Amino acid sequence: MIKVIDKKIDKHILMEICDAHFKTMVKFVVDIKLKKMGVGGELHSDAEELLINEGSNQKNIFGRKPLSL
Repeated sequence: MIKVIDKKIDKHILMEICDAHFKTMVKFVVDIKLKKMGVGGELHSDAEELLINEGSNQKNIFGRKPLSL
């Protein structure tokens, strides 16, 4: 499960994304120009690919270490 978000999401939705892969953490990448994030997936590249397919430019996308909940 990967979601593209551009505004604050409910904690319950974040927990659902977390539960889909690692249970206690979620991986994400950020498009700093379009101000949106790809959240979820097994690999950072999964979310990166989704952002690129939705119009992001790879040079504007930055990955982050997993966020533990």
